Amino acid sequence: MDSGGVIMTLDYCLITSADPWIEIPLFLVLLLALICYALTSVFLFPVMVNYEGNWHSVIKNSFLIAVSRLGISLLCLVLVLFVLAVTLYLPAVIRLAGSSTAYLLYLLCGRAFHHIEVIKSIVTQQTEQVQL
Repeated sequence: MDSGGVIMTLDYCLITSADPWIEIPLFLVLLLALICYALTSVFLFPVMVNYEGNWHSVIKNSFLIAVSRLGISLLCLVLVLFVLAVTLYLPAVIRLAGSSTAYLLYLLCGRAFHHIEVIKSIVTQQTEQVQL
């Protein structure tokens, strides 16, 4: 578990020991942070492969892509949860689960990257037309 996961686990432990009147709002904020964390995690490695940058820009771009292409992000999360559930019930599948999941995730993320490149080319063409 990385530091983000450890911090969220500690936050959850602290929230459950808090007063009930503040527990619900803090739990909702933690749930929102967990969703953002999961969405960012889905795009983290594909962004590292496709784009150059330091860690800060990779994490920021992963989050922005995940939020801008929410449908693909949710589909990726469902895929990961499905594969996780299958491997829990059929442990023999674990040999195929990692590589096939990574391949399918990259295909889905590639669709998001293609959409971003199309938007980037349209903006570039419009900028060139304005400058002329």
